[in-house]
Amino acid sequence: MKPFTYREVRQAALSLKEEQRAELADALQESLEGEVSTEQGAIWQRRLEELESGKVRGIPIEESIATARAALKKHVENKNTSRRRRGGH
Repeated sequence: MKPFTYREVRQAALSLKEEQRAELADALQESLEGEVSTEQGAIWQRRLEELESGKVRGIPIEESIATARAALKKHVENKNTSRRRRGGH
């Protein structure tokens, strides 16, 4: 029996019921992440407790992306300005 191709696996996965696709997605994600260290698990637990208690405020994804884009744009502009000062392109 020949192994399945990526296309065959993908097509089969997409034909699953929503709950089965979610379970498969979780399993695949876990396989990419590997083991979580005890230290990292403790950090995540502490952060979750801080969020749930209201000690810290979560940042909406839209705000996070906008902040990251603005910082990247500023970085690129600064880099270009620095190159022009040095006579580079």
